[in-house]
Amino acid sequence: IDDPMNGPEQTIIWLLRMPRLLMAAIIGAGLAVSGVIMQAIVKNPLADPYILGISSGASLGATVAILFGVGVMFGENFVGVMAFVGAMAISFGV
Repeated sequence: IDDPMNGPEQTIIWLLRMPRLLMAAIIGAGLAVSGVIMQAIVKNPLADPYILGISSGASLGATVAILFGVGVMFGENFVGVMAFVGAMAISFGV
């Protein structure tokens, strides 16, 4: 009887699906840890990025980048960088 995990099935599972699964687990754990750290820093168990305004700051940074054409000048990925800068500016302000 033929081995069911031989050939393209093995390639799909181990080379395509498994790295994505592991990366999703690592990113999810990182987000959980960052949320706990943020709640510990502000000493508020209900604190999240929406209540503290961090998400709005990221939206503001991305909007400013889009309005001034930063994405056209420096590339589309720079809009994300500007969103990060906006989020950091708001988080330091809070």
